[in-house]
Amino acid sequence: MSKSTQESEPTTQEPPTESNQINVQESNQINVQESEHIPHDYHNNINNFFDAWEDYLHQYRQSVENLQLEWTRSCKAMFNSTISTQQEIAKRYGVNYSIPEATHKIIEDSIDSATKLTQEQSKTMSDSFATTRNNIKAFNENTKHFVKMGHSITDLCNPSGYKNQ
Repeated sequence: MSKSTQESEPTTQEPPTESNQINVQESNQINVQESEHIPHDYHNNINNFFDAWEDYLHQYRQSVENLQLEWTRSCKAMFNSTISTQQEIAKRYGVNYSIPEATHKIIEDSIDSATKLTQEQSKTMSDSFATTRNNIKAFNENTKHFVKMGHSITDLCNPSGYKNQ
């Protein structure tokens, strides 16, 4: 009977020879050398990532600041334009927009309160950011100590007494 084309003959492994053993040893040495570079490569890649991120954050902050300033200028221009238009219409058609003194005082007090609120909000946010930044710095400092502690524990748990560096 003929064999089908889908069947294949079993392969036999050659017994280990000296040249095969040398190839396996060289392969293992390459893997060990490559694995020694992994932490270094990982460290470099992480540093590159965060350096790029820091550059991006500066650009992002500037973009947000520019957008906020443009929005503020636009709102100011809109309000000034609206008031100017209302004044022109009142002049042209003889409309008297006089308001009682008490109402005028309420409007001024409201604007003053809004201005003070904005200043206090800005100060509170700045203080909050400063506190958060200090907490992050403390976290980073504590992380360094935990890493040192982890190294010490690893050294204590190493039965051969060999210290990795």
